[in-house]
Amino acid sequence: MTYHYERERNMNENRRILVIDDDSGIRNVFKRIFGETPEKSIMDEGRALFDDSAGEPPSISRDVWEISTAVSGEEGVGAVQSAVTGRRPFAM
Repeated sequence: MTYHYERERNMNENRRILVIDDDSGIRNVFKRIFGETPEKSIMDEGRALFDDSAGEPPSISRDVWEISTAVSGEEGVGAVQSAVTGRRPFAM
């Protein structure tokens, strides 16, 4: 169970990130921090480690980004070109 919600956004707001790294662990960390977390959020894990208070934890607001990944610079350039061509550029 997670304790976050997605805030309402302007439909024109760009929420796309391209992560380029040859290390799958690094790519997964970015996905976990900025993207959807289906099981436990990082906030839930931190709360479990440091919060010993009883009762329901507070709701945590968190923005969710659309994460795309590339293993190499060449693959990343291709992803950027496709995104621009498709009129869906990356914010970062």
